[in-house]
Amino acid sequence: MRIPSTTEIVHALDGAWRLACRDPAGMARFDGSLDSFWKSFFAAVLALPFFVLLIALRDLPVEPRGGMAVVAIVEAIAYVASWAAFPLVVFHLTKLIGRRERYLAFIAAFNWSAVIQVTLFLAASALSAIDLLPAAIVQGIAFGVTMLVLAYEWYVVRVGLAVGGLLASAVVVLDLAVGIVLNGIAQSIYS
Repeated sequence: MRIPSTTEIVHALDGAWRLACRDPAGMARFDGSLDSFWKSFFAAVLALPFFVLLIALRDLPVEPRGGMAVVAIVEAIAYVASWAAFPLVVFHLTKLIGRRERYLAFIAAFNWSAVIQVTLFLAASALSAIDLLPAAIVQGIAFGVTMLVLAYEWYVVRVGLAVGGLLASAVVVLDLAVGIVLNGIAQSIYS
């Protein structure tokens, strides 16, 4: 796999942004090639600093089991696993629902959309961390951002796989379940 060029990154992020704006033409930025599919995992590199900041803003145990080195290693493994688990699950799901031909373009769009999603989560977490607003307002904003991200993900699934709303909702719930399980396993190691 080659690292995508700056032009390819901008092109892909533009597609993700168009999808965030509910423009189905954003999917045209993802050609469905194997090269585009593999290059989309570079989004994990772009999202990594935001993820690290999210971990830093999280309430970690005062004395994590094994120390901060264990937290760093476990979270790094969980991060890589999260980028691999959902595409593996969806690979089998697309066969079951007769959408295998849309798999490569969908995962590319899904991966690049993660950069926008983690940016939104980081903004909400940073707002909470600076402690300028009442807790109820911050919680409301965090809830709103979560709903916005879920709606965005739902739209990417719906357009990317060309499925109905109910099936798109099920795929989003599946992604949430994978994330919750991985996060729970990671935190159970050092908490």
